[in-house]
Amino acid sequence: MHKLYIFIFLVLFSCNNNNIGIVKNSDKYSLKSTKFINKCMNNDFEGMDEFLSESITFKINSTVYASFKDGLKKLNLNSKVLNKFSIIDLETSTIFFKDGNHLTTQYLDCIYQSKLNYSNFYIRSVLTYKWLNNKIIEVNCTFDPTSFNNHIANYQDLTQKN
Repeated sequence: MHKLYIFIFLVLFSCNNNNIGIVKNSDKYSLKSTKFINKCMNNDFEGMDEFLSESITFKINSTVYASFKDGLKKLNLNSKVLNKFSIIDLETSTIFFKDGNHLTTQYLDCIYQSKLNYSNFYIRSVLTYKWLNNKIIEVNCTFDPTSFNNHIANYQDLTQKN
């Protein structure tokens, strides 16, 4: 299914010859981004300079954060709200454009466990990474925040009542 989205993306943007590219899923960028997301999910932020450019743009659902750390603070509410979260399904591929640019896309399903009632909820996310000189210069994280926001609202209601 995801290959279909990538194919449509390539067809729509291939009018300009510079946008024609090849899709790979076992290349160094796909492998590096998989290593990166696994470190993030394990709260292991040592050695992030291996992955990230000094001047990175980090976006979550179109909100731009001043730094990667600021964006992670927004996502990393597990100390108060979540017991644990993990990736249950991950697909990664990189598009190599004719003009030399690379764009890696990850489709992932995450499962989160609530501290409120120990129930699980799922979030499907899409991450895209733009690369320059083997470093990530832009991260876009897109997901439907409905279940996450509902959980945060329930947490806030509960803590305000106590």
